[in-house]
Amino acid sequence: MNKRIRKKRVRHVLLAELAAAFAEPSDAIAWLETANVELDGRTPREAIGDGEAERVTLVLDGLNRSTGTP
Repeated sequence: MNKRIRKKRVRHVLLAELAAAFAEPSDAIAWLETANVELDGRTPREAIGDGEAERVTLVLDGLNRSTGTP
């Protein structure tokens, strides 16, 4: 799979995880701007900018699992 297709798929998964974790877009935006210990103290937005969108998606997946979201 080429890099462009992989990045597009990761973005789709990331958006789906954000939608599952947060009922309101403003809550998702706030989460993206809040430092996270699981991302070495960086914000999810910073981690995405550093090319770690997959890692952010895994953090969100863990958040969804801990809150009982399927």
